[in-house]
Amino acid sequence: MIIPDINLLVHAYDGSSQFHAKAKNWLSKILDGQEVVGFPIVSLLGFAHIAALAIEHQGIVHSNDDDFKRFEKVRCFNRLI
Repeated sequence: MIIPDINLLVHAYDGSSQFHAKAKNWLSKILDGQEVVGFPIVSLLGFAHIAALAIEHQGIVHSNDDDFKRFEKVRCFNRLI
């Protein structure tokens, strides 16, 4: 069974990512393949869930992960810089 990590899903979704084409092609290939693909609830909830909550509630995501900057409407603050 193939279990995709959140970062690969984000890259496959985010057209502005430098890894978008590779990740999208990879995702299409595994979904069209014969091997079972499992999407754990943790991966699905983690995929843009925090960003969606921040947008919905006009919140600011506090994180040391700059990946949130990919989402145009998400305000992000890095507490470790």
